[in-house]
Amino acid sequence: MLDPRTTRPIDLASWNAGTATRPVNGRFLVDAEGTILAFDRGAESFTGWTALEVVGRGPGLGVYTEPDDDGFRRFEPRPLYEGTLGPVSRATPRTLSMCAKDGVRWQVDVILTPAAAPPGAVTVELLRARGPAGATDAAAAPSAAPAHALERWPGIDALTGLPSPVEFEARLADVFALARSEGVPFSLLLVEVDGYDAFVEALGPGLGDAMLRHAARVIHGAVRGHDMTARLDGAQFGVLLEGTGRTAGRAVGGRVRQAVEYHPFEVDEGRRLRLTVTVGGACYPADGDTLDELARRAREALAEARRLGRNRVWIYARRPRLRIITPVYVEGQEHDPIGLSYDISNSGLFVECEPRVAEGARLGLHFGVPGQTEPVRVIGRVARVSRGGESSPSGGPGLGIEFESYGQRDRTLIESYLREGLAED
Repeated sequence: MLDPRTTRPIDLASWNAGTATRPVNGRFLVDAEGTILAFDRGAESFTGWTALEVVGRGPGLGVYTEPDDDGFRRFEPRPLYEGTLGPVSRATPRTLSMCAKDGVRWQVDVILTPAAAPPGAVTVELLRARGPAGATDAAAAPSAAPAHALERWPGIDALTGLPSPVEFEARLADVFALARSEGVPFSLLLVEVDGYDAFVEALGPGLGDAMLRHAARVIHGAVRGHDMTARLDGAQFGVLLEGTGRTAGRAVGGRVRQAVEYHPFEVDEGRRLRLTVTVGGACYPADGDTLDELARRAREALAEARRLGRNRVWIYARRPRLRIITPVYVEGQEHDPIGLSYDISNSGLFVECEPRVAEGARLGLHFGVPGQTEPVRVIGRVARVSRGGESSPSGGPGLGIEFESYGQRDRTLIESYLREGLAED
């Protein structure tokens, strides 16, 4: 049976802080009048409704149909849930009849918890779905249901409450399509809990599952709210960072690694286990032209991080670089180059110059490629400021610039130059 003791009340102030004590598929918060006060990403993914569409409204949602021959659009009711939720005085398991935005009805296993504020508010945690069902009687009394009799929604991982591999791959495909059409970067991180098999062997699968739930909460809490964290397989998680290039992806990976290390797993009262994770990643467009290639690069980076000793972050570095000596200009300054490029790769270039910009600055740049009449135009981020010496590939001062955005034509020019140059070598 469901165990309500694992859930405690939350208040509005803690809603976005992720302070719930257990992972769930999704949550929403309803006041005593039935008005929806908060609606998280899991609830959005499950129901198809967005927070903007439902927050501030009651459960009686609906959609307008396409205009008929006379131009009239009919309102079709699609209530978020049927019946009433409260009041409840303690965590209470129930089964609700819910309606997704597309009109499909679900029998959903939930836990209702009294919220600390406002008075009479109820937190609804979506745990399991029996699957699409026909319309049910709104007056039917909700009832508790045994966990083993319920089928989890396929978009959610049953153990951690994070998106499943199917959901993650679908989102990854959408982000990839957008990145190709608009020339924006994104990063894919693979996060692996170190020593998981040994831990399970020593302490048992029950605590192993609890450890994965703990890791899922910490990893999810260490990334931005709009980034997707999913459980992929075993003790491995995926993180999709939209609009994020190599340097920022490495920084997020470091933040995830530190967060897991700084939040030990409580094995039992008075005994904690220090966990670590190993992170490998790859970035588009620098590290792959297709999703398969990008995923392979991320796996290679994870394998390299394991080889180097675990508990570290390794972002794939596509090699080799190729020498290219050409003036590099900031857009709008056609006759005053910032310096001469020294080398170039799919992910960026090094410009020999007297550094006059800070690390992190983003610049619109253009430069010529041998054999081409039109210049390459990119948006670049200053990833490294070198004053010379061993930190500089040329030995002199300059800027290491990471490509963050460029069009298909410009990428083709860069790759053609690299391919031809490497073939000659």
